[in-house]
Amino acid sequence: MSEKPTIGRILARTALIATPILILGGGFAGMAIMGSLREKPKPAEQAPPGLAVFIAPVQRIDYDVVVATQGLVKARREAEISAQVGGRVTYVAPELADGGVMRAGSVLVRIDPSDYQLAVTRAKSGVDAARAALQREQAESDVARQEWAELGQGTPSPLALREPQLQRAQSELAAAEASLKEAELALSRTQVKAPFDGRVMMRNVEIGQIIAPGQMLARGFGIDAVEITLALSDRELGLTGLPPAFNASVANPGPSVEITATIAGQLQAWDARIERTSAAVDTQTRLLSAIAVVEKPFARPDAPLAPGLFINAGIDGVSFDNVLSVPREALRGDDEIYVADGEFLRMRTVDVVYTEPKLALIRSGLSETDKVIISPVQAPFDGMRIRVQQRPPNKAAEAPKVAAAAPSTSTN
Repeated sequence: MSEKPTIGRILARTALIATPILILGGGFAGMAIMGSLREKPKPAEQAPPGLAVFIAPVQRIDYDVVVATQGLVKARREAEISAQVGGRVTYVAPELADGGVMRAGSVLVRIDPSDYQLAVTRAKSGVDAARAALQREQAESDVARQEWAELGQGTPSPLALREPQLQRAQSELAAAEASLKEAELALSRTQVKAPFDGRVMMRNVEIGQIIAPGQMLARGFGIDAVEITLALSDRELGLTGLPPAFNASVANPGPSVEITATIAGQLQAWDARIERTSAAVDTQTRLLSAIAVVEKPFARPDAPLAPGLFINAGIDGVSFDNVLSVPREALRGDDEIYVADGEFLRMRTVDVVYTEPKLALIRSGLSETDKVIISPVQAPFDGMRIRVQQRPPNKAAEAPKVAAAAPSTSTN
């Protein structure tokens, strides 16, 4: 027979089942109470901050372009000093040495004149003999004319008056005098003189040397002026305002040029002027050359502008009046600029007239009150949210008064 459950056993079993249920219920209740006591998150009151950018002001200026180029100094006048007659060298001037200074007309080399002096003596003797023969023929012609006048009849023939003999004597005298002048000229050429004021580049003669006519004795160049060939692209030529075929004149002396070079560790400068442009375009570089001239390049002993020196040049170019200037980094592509409009980015299409490494000149599309964005912007779009930051130190937007030409621009 099965035993009937008692009340105590029933209560014990109920307690075993209810206890876990009560524990779980209490836990859920505690979690609900704690959740109700936690502060609820507040909704966002403002949009995320925009992209941080740097800006720069827009300035209205008048701008004078300076076209930057380079070149090599060469002598305007260079010559080989040669002997016109041959012989033994008896004298060489001390200044006839590399770097020596020669003055126009100064004697540089003397050739033994003995043979040429003898030739002059012989030529003088020939002149005297021819002059005596002419006088004799003149006298005989006068006698023949007088005799014909006394005894002859009709018109005398030239032969009767000895006119052919007289003409021959006159010709022989002229030839003798020409021979004398030739001998005197050869004698004078035994002294080789400096053709101009200049410097000696090399010497190729010594005392006692036997030289031949036409032999080079030295090489020198003039110091009155030097020339510098400045290569220009078609665009740079346009910025200088020079026509392709230019020759300076009183009415149009050509643009000024500042020449700079380092000599003995010091930067030196000279004033020059464009005198002409080359006759043809270089077939390899497709560049046209402008020739600048510097007068009296050796006037400053501390800074002589010697041939062979490599120089930098700045040519005064065209002027842009009443244009807007912005930093070069503000220009995006060829004709686009980003402007800060409060908290938003605006895209502007502008008319660019000139650029150089540090600035761009704008004819239209901006105003002086605009603030242009100069920092990089990734994936920009019109209306993009931005946040303007203080520009880094030493980056203030200033438009220089003079700048060198850059490789990309338009001249509208």
